[in-house]
Amino acid sequence: MEIENEENQKSDETATAQNTEIAPAVEAVSDENFPSELNEPRWSVISFEKCEATDLVYDEAALKLQKLAANDVSGLCIVTNEAAQKVKSKK
Repeated sequence: MEIENEENQKSDETATAQNTEIAPAVEAVSDENFPSELNEPRWSVISFEKCEATDLVYDEAALKLQKLAANDVSGLCIVTNEAAQKVKSKK
């Protein structure tokens, strides 16, 4: 019985050591390496009625959404330009 317990303990220790060795190292990733899509002019603001603005960076789209909301425009949403093209304008 003691031999089985020792073998189980050694097996557990080996498994733990193996898992530690296999785990990948975590590296810091710089924003410079991966430009954010939020900073690309690919965002649009849409409402229930129409596409309100296109080709904005996300921060611009958020500001536009706030201004429209202050004017009681309903159904506002920030989407990609591609999605906004599918919104039918009701002018």
